Amino acid sequence: MANMRKYFEVVIFTSTPGYLSQPVLEAFDPNYYAPYRLYREHTTLENGERVKDLSILNRDLSKVIIIDTLASNYRLQPENGITIQKWHGEAGDNELNRMETFLEEFSFLLAISQADDVRPFLKTLRDMDGNIPNAWDMYKQKLRKLTSEKDQTMPLVSAEDSSPKPAQNTIISFVGSLIGLNKPLTSTAAAVQTQPSFNLVDMIERLAKEERVLLVKQLEDEKKHIAEMQKLQEEMIKKQTEENKANKLTMFDAMMGAGQPQITGQPPLHEPK
Repeated sequence: MANMRKYFEVVIFTSTPGYLSQPVLEAFDPNYYAPYRLYREHTTLENGERVKDLSILNRDLSKVIIIDTLASNYRLQPENGITIQKWHGEAGDNELNRMETFLEEFSFLLAISQADDVRPFLKTLRDMDGNIPNAWDMYKQKLRKLTSEKDQTMPLVSAEDSSPKPAQNTIISFVGSLIGLNKPLTSTAAAVQTQPSFNLVDMIERLAKEERVLLVKQLEDEKKHIAEMQKLQEEMIKKQTEENKANKLTMFDAMMGAGQPQITGQPPLHEPK
């Protein structure tokens, strides 16, 4: 969840009532990496069944992806959906990790290709394999093979020649045709094209890996900072408690402000007896 927030606006949408889901989500996501949470109360009744209507998100649906264990839950917008296998408690289950890898790398592909719509690309993957992480691996193999074949026929150019390589143009066009690219390339994509021995798949995997390493360090730093703040707070509470005991203050006295520093010129709030 912490990783996905770097690439997407994360929303939790569950079919379970809020009064049951909220305690679970508080434990699952105490830092609110998913700031928006929708429950059964937000679902839509369709032919006697509850469905998740993505239009209530008030977001551009061309940029929305829903991941669910049941395709019927998002049947109003099936082109936006990814079905993931339900977890049954298996210790070796790694579907979420594989989905995370796909979403990381997919976000870089979208950025490079400047796609207007995620839905054509999702359809391409679904047509390859119903399991999106599997389809993504297959797609990368095809793209890597295409890149390698084009690299072998790519003419050498001097360092001063910054014109786009025909082979690389073909690769970008191939990707763009799958994900609805219909505008000029971004500066990132243009820069990528001018790199020698360009390999889109390798670059995407490298960028995702580097971002993951940075995230781990960031989370470790955040955890360390939180621990330090908690320790400081505990020390302050301990010190205040000891001072209250020394002054023979009760809990009620402390709540009423006795023993607290007084503003100059003001009488004490409470005189201990």
